[in-house]
Amino acid sequence: MIDLSPYIKDLIIQHECIILPEFGGFETHYMPACYNSDSKTLLPPSKKIVFKAEYQKGGEVIKQYISTKLNISEEKAGIELETYIEDLKTRLRNGEQILLKGLGIFKPTQTGIPDFESFNEENYLAESFGLEPLSVTEEPDFFLEKKHKLPKINIQYRNNSLSFVIVGILVISILLLITVLLSSKFELYFFNIGDKNQESDLIILGGNSTKGQATHVEQAIDNYTSVQNALLYLPEEQKEEPSAMHFLVVESLKNLSNAAKLKEKLIEDGYSADILESGGYYRVYLGSYSNKDDALVELQRIRKQLNHSIWLLSSNIEAK
Repeated sequence: MIDLSPYIKDLIIQHECIILPEFGGFETHYMPACYNSDSKTLLPPSKKIVFKAEYQKGGEVIKQYISTKLNISEEKAGIELETYIEDLKTRLRNGEQILLKGLGIFKPTQTGIPDFESFNEENYLAESFGLEPLSVTEEPDFFLEKKHKLPKINIQYRNNSLSFVIVGILVISILLLITVLLSSKFELYFFNIGDKNQESDLIILGGNSTKGQATHVEQAIDNYTSVQNALLYLPEEQKEEPSAMHFLVVESLKNLSNAAKLKEKLIEDGYSADILESGGYYRVYLGSYSNKDDALVELQRIRKQLNHSIWLLSSNIEAK
């Protein structure tokens, strides 16, 4: 029998959840950088493992990974996976503790649900690979939970704020009045103030538009070709690039027939499933979203409901 624990560890680094069918699933949780007061070290960001016995359905991801690594068919990979899981169940029923290399230890319990203790020194966050704990003599200031008292700020209130507001309103009113008077005297109508016959919302020079005035403006434009060209210039309409779509992928298969069977099964279970062809794979998905935040919320909800390893695929391909 092949020890599959190294393959499980590889997949945990790549995915958020890995399920062993009819046994349980390993779920990871992001942990920010923190300070260890016992060892006086600054620990980098990491991912910690939690075992969920209620995750029973799934296993396609690890089955495909075993098939690729051992260069065997998916059917044979499924047999290897079943054999490994049955061995885990038998050893736990016999009261034996099981060590999974690089992951943790399974311990039997009276309830029949195994207790899993992960190795705290292991880091499963790919972005933190190569980052070693940093030794520090004192805890950094940004990790301290002490409340620092801010210096009291003396706020000086203005007693004459109302006076400034009144003066400002008066100045604006005077300027508007001057504008109306100038418009009436020199036939300069700004935004149709004082001219009820004009329908334009632009600045109109010379009062009411007459045929002679229009001819004069047209001749002026003809004399300044560059100005005329600028007025007639219309920028080309810019095409908007298609925004990325986000798909909740249940399974990624190379065989269209297998993908169609999985789709039908999900539809029978009450899900709205469909198939997306991308990168040489037929990806069975449960929904597509233009907003990534909405897709992540739905991903968490369906994952708990389906007990299946679902992941998010972002692509510029539109769902059919």
